[in-house]
Amino acid sequence: MLREMKNLATKNHFFILAVFALAIFLVGCKPQVPAVSTNQPNADTANTNAANTNVNQAANVNTNVNTNRPTENVAVAIAVRNSSALGDFLVGANQMTLYTFKNDSPNLSNCAGQCAVVWPPLIGTVTVQGDVNGTIGSVTRADGTKQVTYNELPLYYYINDKVSGDTNGEGFNNLWSVVKP
Repeated sequence: MLREMKNLATKNHFFILAVFALAIFLVGCKPQVPAVSTNQPNADTANTNAANTNVNQAANVNTNVNTNRPTENVAVAIAVRNSSALGDFLVGANQMTLYTFKNDSPNLSNCAGQCAVVWPPLIGTVTVQGDVNGTIGSVTRADGTKQVTYNELPLYYYINDKVSGDTNGEGFNNLWSVVKP
């Protein structure tokens, strides 16, 4: 009987420690979620929270901003690039691949805070080079900057794309996709 009580106590302590560790982890990993204006469509908050948390789970995430991606309002050319694996896709500054985020809504960016560090928004005045079919526009982000859109979806770079033509963000967490013209 005493032995069974010791086993039960050990199991209870383990369970309590596991719950406590999970609670600390969840509090420490609370993602930043952008404020959404009441006159704009609401995003799927649960998916956005999960996506903002998961952006940091990429292997070897480099948190230094890559200078190949403009972070100020500068002129940026959008063009089409081709790869045998993906076919045609859009690229921005220095031929860096552009992505869309599944949890964005038309003309509404849902990637802010740490998400926008890993997935820098395309900011700037755009010129189109080549055969880019679709509508280029912009959306005002929560921080007041104008983010470029393609067919009303905000455009992003991926911080782990190191050289022109890299497509390391394609399919990331089933939330990010290269932009098809």
